Amino acid sequence: MPSKRNALQQAVYLLSRRDYSRQELIRRLNLGRYEPEDIEAAVERVSARGYLNDAAFARNLYEQLNRTGRYGIRAIRFKLAQKGLTEAMISEITGDYDFEEEYERALRLVAARFDSPPTGEQKQKTARFLSARGFADSTIGRVFSQFE
Repeated sequence: MPSKRNALQQAVYLLSRRDYSRQELIRRLNLGRYEPEDIEAAVERVSARGYLNDAAFARNLYEQLNRTGRYGIRAIRFKLAQKGLTEAMISEITGDYDFEEEYERALRLVAARFDSPPTGEQKQKTARFLSARGFADSTIGRVFSQFE
């Protein structure tokens, strides 16, 4: 029977499968019931080797979420925070966010959902849908002003 991986081996294994933020990797290693000092040493080692880079991870995730066209700025910021990224890092990465592009994305989502401009109850459902996808209130207002 093979022996259990040590914290460093597990960290390298996890990072070979996909990128993680520092906090996310620590959470995953904690599931393996490694000693806290072993986890910290492993995280420091993979960071020093360049395998773990929160800034690059955050930028890649931001670009991926932004590129899908399914999310607004609030959802993107929330998803970045869920990965354990700091508010300062999130603000830096999302600082160049294009709200005009967000407006166009919201219009495309509404157009794909309805054959004609939404009215009455459809407007309320559409507003909830866009809000749940993280679109800014100002963007949602602009979308509906387009249909008036």
